[in-house]
Amino acid sequence: MAKYRKLEPRFWIDEKIRLLSADGKLLALYCLTGPQTNRFGLFAFSKGAAMEHTGMTNKEFDTAWREVTDSLSWEWDDSLSVLYIPKFLKCNPPTNDKHWSGMVSDLDEIPRTALLEHLHDNIIAYGIPYAIPYAIGTRYPMPYQEQEQEQEQEQQQ
Repeated sequence: MAKYRKLEPRFWIDEKIRLLSADGKLLALYCLTGPQTNRFGLFAFSKGAAMEHTGMTNKEFDTAWREVTDSLSWEWDDSLSVLYIPKFLKCNPPTNDKHWSGMVSDLDEIPRTALLEHLHDNIIAYGIPYAIPYAIGTRYPMPYQEQEQEQEQEQQQ
């Protein structure tokens, strides 16, 4: 299945983005839409792959990286190479319970970083309906009603 990411058209007029250098804008855009990004905005991130994909030198990348993570308040777990974009989920919430289930499967690809707690806190803060079972301690959301009805019908037969 193809991956796609939504990008707010307001990205380009956001006051924090407008203050970034050209390399900073490119790197921010790459982090939001690149092949490493998942549906939570919390993902294993390879700086080497990012440099290769954006065509930046090591020095250009390091400067842009500091600029982007500082200006946009993105969080980085250096020991596990995990990037967290705190407002990603707010701008890209799940659209239904099946979508949420797919999103939860993305968590299996993330090293067990302390940034998961920040994600958990934001799920609660944003009040994402499909995420509530996860936020209150269960790993997966409740099955949707159609599945329950099908299971009941099969049991009756």
